[in-house]
Amino acid sequence: MSHRIAAPAEDVDALVDGFRAAALSALLGETGWADCLALLARDLPGGNVSMFVQTDRNQPLPCYFVTEDFDEIMQLYLRDFSAINPLWPADPYAEEGRATADIETLPRDQLERTAYYQEFARHYPLRATAGMVIAPRPEESAAITLNMASTDPGDVLRARDRLARAWSVLRQVVRHYRLLGERAWTAQGLAAQLEAAGCELLVIGQGRALRFRAGPDHGAAMHRCDPVSGALRLTDARADAALGALLRSDHGGRNMVQLDDARAQLTLVRHQGDAETRLFCGPTVSVLIDPRRGLSGQQRLNMMVRRFGLTHAERRALEGIVAGHGIDEMARLHALSPETIRSQVKSLLARTETGSQLELLRLYDRSTR
Repeated sequence: MSHRIAAPAEDVDALVDGFRAAALSALLGETGWADCLALLARDLPGGNVSMFVQTDRNQPLPCYFVTEDFDEIMQLYLRDFSAINPLWPADPYAEEGRATADIETLPRDQLERTAYYQEFARHYPLRATAGMVIAPRPEESAAITLNMASTDPGDVLRARDRLARAWSVLRQVVRHYRLLGERAWTAQGLAAQLEAAGCELLVIGQGRALRFRAGPDHGAAMHRCDPVSGALRLTDARADAALGALLRSDHGGRNMVQLDDARAQLTLVRHQGDAETRLFCGPTVSVLIDPRRGLSGQQRLNMMVRRFGLTHAERRALEGIVAGHGIDEMARLHALSPETIRSQVKSLLARTETGSQLELLRLYDRSTR
């Protein structure tokens, strides 16, 4: 007769709330990643965290690990994890409760038989690991594990529970690395700092206190925003100067500032006498981010290529359709036969699951707006 093992009682919600706040601080560039991720392993015997983001099948990007020797370790890990977890990468389109946040625990006897353990992990006090896959698309997979120097079933269940509770935050972390890696914020444009953190709206109070945020994963209504803490400094010098001016108690200029670059538009609004003002003592400023404004045609095409994994020929067909070219004109421009172009267009429609060029254009507009 089997008995279900219960995880030791702990305040998982409080731990995950702390991780969420630390993750937001790291997403916004205020703190580093190591301490943030280490929170998930707190109080687990010998606990540490590893995370890999795979931007395509052949080039997984290491995000954080216990050593700098990434490449060989990463290949071993991804290969073994593929064998361990049947949902990676064959079924990444499963529902969120499965592949997008699928958690597998590897017992020690299986772990010790893997090359990952023999060639790397055995040098560390690693006895068991609980792992999660985040895979919105096959070409954009990620693996996150909690590793422990314990085979106690209760410890393993605690690790699994933490991953299950924290997966929505980890999804944002993965998105950040996919967009920016660890490159300098200042080289990425006006709103890269905020866009990578999944933010579309911020509310900032006195002392630059970041009080609320909203984005695609948080809901747009104010009452659904996440309460957060910490002082915000925008990495773009123009935006940060405008924020500082609007937050001054003696500010006497315009109450709205708009800033643009090639990638985005930021709108900063100082509130006076409205609902937001009553949330705080002192000045209140909202920052609204429109990351799609001003995208060039090539940037929009690149977004479609990344989203659907388009081939070079399919991208060429999409570029022609967006430009309003017919089959014959595309054939003439590229010195190909109309039959070849027609075949490439058909492949493009199949890849994007659209039934006509008109439907494809609507998808293109929605996806890159």
